[in-house]
Amino acid sequence: SIQGPYKNAGVVIPHSSIDGHVFFDTDNSMYLFYTIEHGNKDGLTAGQIYCDRLLSPTKVEGKPKQIISQHEWQEGPFMLHRNNKYFLTYSLGNWRDSTYRVCYSIATSPLGPYTEQPNVILKSNKMVKGAGHHSFFQDKTGKDWIVYHGWDTAFVARYPRIDRIFVAGDKITSDGPTVTPQSITK
Repeated sequence: SIQGPYKNAGVVIPHSSIDGHVFFDTDNSMYLFYTIEHGNKDGLTAGQIYCDRLLSPTKVEGKPKQIISQHEWQEGPFMLHRNNKYFLTYSLGNWRDSTYRVCYSIATSPLGPYTEQPNVILKSNKMVKGAGHHSFFQDKTGKDWIVYHGWDTAFVARYPRIDRIFVAGDKITSDGPTVTPQSITK
């Protein structure tokens, strides 16, 4: 039951990692995307996004594949499957400043290979700094939304935010980041 009780199922990823995201493909196969953290003892590169198949919700296949490695550090992987394409989205830059942003790469299968796209889904503007570390959902009318956090202009506090995204062909765009309340009932 969603209400619990919950019990510890043990370690799922046997590597020092952060930001795990489970993706269920159209054939019901499961994949776990994550970023390798510092202190990894298995020879995997810190700051790079890896993927491993899930044999069950609590067990990876044990064959991690490096997926995104173009930058020194990328984190917060999240998959969006639209138009028979796999859009792997992730944050780049420093989460503490205005360089933090959401980018993406496209592939024809969950394990790639991925091609990074030139446009950015979210980035700093005059009112919101360091927009990133996100997830997506689709509302009951089929509209796509991005949920993320962003700093105020003085870098005092980060706030949760929500904005529409639009997928057309190979492009993901967004109205954000915004500072006004967004309604998912419009």
